[in-house]
Amino acid sequence: MTLLDGHGYVSGQPKKIIYCVCEAKLQVKVMDKIARIDPTAFVVLDEVRSAYGNNLIKLL
Repeated sequence: MTLLDGHGYVSGQPKKIIYCVCEAKLQVKVMDKIARIDPTAFVVLDEVRSAYGNNLIKLL
């Protein structure tokens, strides 16, 4: 999980961004937690097709 400071393009307001990578089987649990914490959260789901760097060869 990575926390980022963002800026809303439409609202012009500062935003907190959480970037999280998880296994597909955990997706439902993660989405449930997001909905409990912030029901108005904007969520984008995508499949990772490739990754590079930071000793990922050992992790994959």
